[in-house]
Amino acid sequence: MLSSWELKLKPSLFMTQVGGMVALRPPQPAFPPVYDEINVCPFELPPANDLDYPLPETCIAKRPAEPRDASLLLVSDASSLSSTADTVDTWVFDGIFRELPSFLPAKSLLVLNRSRVITARLLMRKEGTGGKAEVLCISPVSPSWDPAIALTALSNRSVWRCMIGGRNIKAGSRLVLTTENGLCLTGQVEAREGKDGLVRFSWTHTAHGKESPPTFGDVLEDVGKIPLPPYMNRASDTADLQDYQTVYATARGSVAAPTAGLHFTHSLLQQLRNGPQQIETCYLTLHVGAGTFQPVTGKEVGEHAMHWERIQVPMDALETLIEATGSGRPMVPVGTTSVRTLETLYWWGVRLLSALPSSCSAQRPSTLLSEDSVTNLSLGQWDAYHYGAKWPTQASSLVPAVHALEALRDRAKMEGVDHVGGETQLMIAPGYRFALCDGLITNFHQPRSTLLLLVGAFLGGLGPVHRIYRHALSKGSYRFLSFGDSNLMIPPARVILPVRPKRGNVSGKCAVAWPRKGWAAGVKEERWVKLPD
Repeated sequence: MLSSWELKLKPSLFMTQVGGMVALRPPQPAFPPVYDEINVCPFELPPANDLDYPLPETCIAKRPAEPRDASLLLVSDASSLSSTADTVDTWVFDGIFRELPSFLPAKSLLVLNRSRVITARLLMRKEGTGGKAEVLCISPVSPSWDPAIALTALSNRSVWRCMIGGRNIKAGSRLVLTTENGLCLTGQVEAREGKDGLVRFSWTHTAHGKESPPTFGDVLEDVGKIPLPPYMNRASDTADLQDYQTVYATARGSVAAPTAGLHFTHSLLQQLRNGPQQIETCYLTLHVGAGTFQPVTGKEVGEHAMHWERIQVPMDALETLIEATGSGRPMVPVGTTSVRTLETLYWWGVRLLSALPSSCSAQRPSTLLSEDSVTNLSLGQWDAYHYGAKWPTQASSLVPAVHALEALRDRAKMEGVDHVGGETQLMIAPGYRFALCDGLITNFHQPRSTLLLLVGAFLGGLGPVHRIYRHALSKGSYRFLSFGDSNLMIPPARVILPVRPKRGNVSGKCAVAWPRKGWAAGVKEERWVKLPD
């Protein structure tokens, strides 16, 4: 059975109240002390209708490009925004992803998310009736919140928060899955609310074939399915086991792929590292949750409850980020998950140095995890805006990025741990200014997505996003969403916080020398097109 604290599910299963809505998450630590009153949107956001755009079903990619780097790359340059203008002159270049090295600044740091999608979808049956039950393992609860630990759990010790589909499945229901090779998996539903529940898994495997008993990770690999996004409208198959993973994915724990990384091949990564541009790569982890597909359904963006996701940054990656930040090297995250991780790192460091409050609930039991550990930090949905992320902010009031990252490193060394981590609920929306990002590689996102908000923030508003998407749709060749094509986006200078050398120039001058509007990718300047307003 669950312990007493795990059964305290009111008002909901580990929920936090945000703007009248709720967001599923594990209870968060207090670090430093917590004040719920700052967990409100501190400024006006665009209406949710601004996130709509027409996306024909025929433009949604159901399979990836073959090979991966044969996908299309739309380079979008919005760096000409002036200090007073409300509009952005957006230039675009239609290219191919394998041409990426020609568009990146020399000695850039490419930041990639190494999280690996787990086969988290289980097709089970109700014990006794045989009714169908579909269980999607979203995030672990016991023996650890950390997927790396939770996937090593043995039978009857594995509790996960799950989405559960099926009729009349409630607390106390038992779900079963058996296979011809001797596996018998049982899921005991120990709590239920709406589509979500806590499920304790136990199993036996008479033909496991290993000396050690099977772990929950072994079970998922044996009988689980890849959880494809719902908009693909198809069942997963054996090809997806490889196609829906980046080639560098090593850290198991996501239920959705960090899709911007799907375009990379081993040979392209080698070309980036060994080519004349001398591009360096850095790997961190954000485990992507199902909340990434949750659309903004209300009228106001500020009422949307952002989902929580777990981050882990090893010490070697942190040292690389410190060097790049201090030297002013261009930093280009691959995907919105890498952006969210980098920005969260900065604000965690700011909190350590400034003893700023957090909006996160302080209900995590100290018996599970230390509340004062640099491996269990948290960042609420609007915290960064209260700390200084919103435009305009005086540079003198901001913590230099290198100092923020050094504070995290020094704290980790003091604790004797090998990584920095925790959970983030950060919502990045127009008005946000970026601390650790100079460019962005990202896919085309679905309508009403919070990822569109992030891209809008990066380009100085949703107007450039709509112009770029209209251009892609008018071409007829670009494919959208997870298996679709990608963008390389160059932001206006004013959306960058002045916390790194030469960043945050509000006069409109870009601090990074992007190789554009010339012989980029071996073609002449006339291949660049200025998009109409």
